[in-house]
Amino acid sequence: MPAVSAPGIRAVRHLAAYEERASWSTVGDVFEPLEETIALRWTAADGLLEPSALIDLARAASFEDAREALRELSCPGQNVVYADVDGTIGYQCTGRYPIRRRGDGSAPVPGWTSEHEWDGWIAFEDLPWSKDPGRGWIVTANNRIHDEDYPRLIGGDFHTSFRAERIAEILEAEPALDVDGAARMQVDTVSLPARRLLPRLLATLPSTPEATDALAELGAWDGDLRADSAEAAVYQTWLGAIAARVLNAEADPETFAAYFAWREAFTCAALPALLEGDEPPGGGRWDDLLAGALEDALDSLRERLGEHPVAWRWGALHRVRFAHPLARMPTIGAMFVAAEHELGGDEQTVLQAGVDARLGFDAVVIPSWRTVVDLADVDRAEAVLTTGQSGNPVSPHWNDQTELWARGELRSCPFSRPAVEAAAERSLTLLPG
Repeated sequence: MPAVSAPGIRAVRHLAAYEERASWSTVGDVFEPLEETIALRWTAADGLLEPSALIDLARAASFEDAREALRELSCPGQNVVYADVDGTIGYQCTGRYPIRRRGDGSAPVPGWTSEHEWDGWIAFEDLPWSKDPGRGWIVTANNRIHDEDYPRLIGGDFHTSFRAERIAEILEAEPALDVDGAARMQVDTVSLPARRLLPRLLATLPSTPEATDALAELGAWDGDLRADSAEAAVYQTWLGAIAARVLNAEADPETFAAYFAWREAFTCAALPALLEGDEPPGGGRWDDLLAGALEDALDSLRERLGEHPVAWRWGALHRVRFAHPLARMPTIGAMFVAAEHELGGDEQTVLQAGVDARLGFDAVVIPSWRTVVDLADVDRAEAVLTTGQSGNPVSPHWNDQTELWARGELRSCPFSRPAVEAAAERSLTLLPG
């Protein structure tokens, strides 16, 4: 797979040239190097997760018991959801969050004064939580966990709400969700940002017959970023090409690469806001920019996937690769690649499949484990791993689950001790000494 994304032929070449002289493995190659000595205070230095908390949580007989156990999950903070056989559901934010005298901790501050010191922690009782909300369900998908009236600062690095909104949309449409429905929801690839952006993008006046055909196909598209979708491939490549033109990638590829690396801010906030303006940054007409970007995108797709749109698939651009560090070794490296798959979705779909645009469209953030538990019969639980239970390439269980994972399927995952022992192939006993 090419090592850079395809925001347009010219931008691709500039990004490729940048990548040739830069390694993405170090922070300094992407962000400005630090020129001053920086001191960091981290909540983990004041207390980590207490292992006994997990035991107490496993023994909890009620939501109140579970909340009490969760007091000890001090760092890292977690979103914890709860459900029991009596039908109670709940949510608890855990972690230790400082009460700052000033600022939000997102940038360095003068450490030689006391004006930015911490005055203790947000009380556990004041952290966001919920029990049995009237709507009958709780959604947490890396989105903001409190409303605008919440008086404390939990953090500022939440993802947008689109994944949570899509989950809520599914739950509202199918309130009596069963195990199969929950499993389908986990691999849902419908993009709400695509559905919201498309009407504005489709107002573009095409400049070629090929662009006319592409716009017609997008006009009939439902916004589902399936791996086999040609429309998804056009949409995603067009977004990259728009970003390349708006952010002037040709003149400043390094800034473009750093800014567009994680696409959420541009796709979900900056671009919708910019499209409301009369003209794009730098002047000109939006129609010209969007039409030119579409031509760039189509050129890029032809170059990468062939002349005929029938061969264009989002999954052909958007792949995931599970490789051990030893996969870098020449000659024998392939032995350490557990799997490689075409993948649907992106960073805004329920099936989280985010990319680092500096490295192409390949997925770098994916669900490592999926599970569905029916609390009416916990031994009917189902789950799947990305590859397998073993990290040993010679084990039969190194990558025996990967095809199931790629297809969005689950396998039996019994829960109770008798059921686990009945299903076990073998056991490993670890003895002290």
